[in-house]
Amino acid sequence: MQEDIIDPITLERRAEIIYAFLDAYTAFRNVPKDYGTGENFTMTQIHLLDYIDKNPGSTITDIAAGYRKSKGLVSQMSTAFEKMGYLVRMADPQDAKKQRLFLTREGKQLNNTHLHYDVVHRIADYRYLRQSCSREEIDHFYKVMEIFTERIKSDPFLTPAFAAAAKDGKFPVQG
Repeated sequence: MQEDIIDPITLERRAEIIYAFLDAYTAFRNVPKDYGTGENFTMTQIHLLDYIDKNPGSTITDIAAGYRKSKGLVSQMSTAFEKMGYLVRMADPQDAKKQRLFLTREGKQLNNTHLHYDVVHRIADYRYLRQSCSREEIDHFYKVMEIFTERIKSDPFLTPAFAAAAKDGKFPVQG
């Protein structure tokens, strides 16, 4: 069987598409938006509430590891959400030094509103893609994204710390 080789110009163009997507998505994640409550939050902020809702009683360290963000960022966002009344900290009964985080009723309400927003927008995104792509093409896109993500996580040129964390699904992220 002959190896399937793509010419360098096509490879370069495809790399540019990936870079453009990553840049656009990063900007999109960082723009505060109203998820239906009249308040603006970034995707990183609002998904922190979702993580806590799905993992009630987690510590800052637990959340940082599971959410793949720095402890400093998680602590900063948690403090802001606590001041807004969306979460509370409670001392761990076995270790008073540990603070466990829980959503308040208002925090759960905000998260539920956010989840509804996400479903509505995911459906809209899918409909947008279907204007130009078949279901099979969309499925292939997600399959390629999954495979490429695994490729990136196993890249031998990554720093040892990043490679070890990536292998476990825990990417070290700067503040």
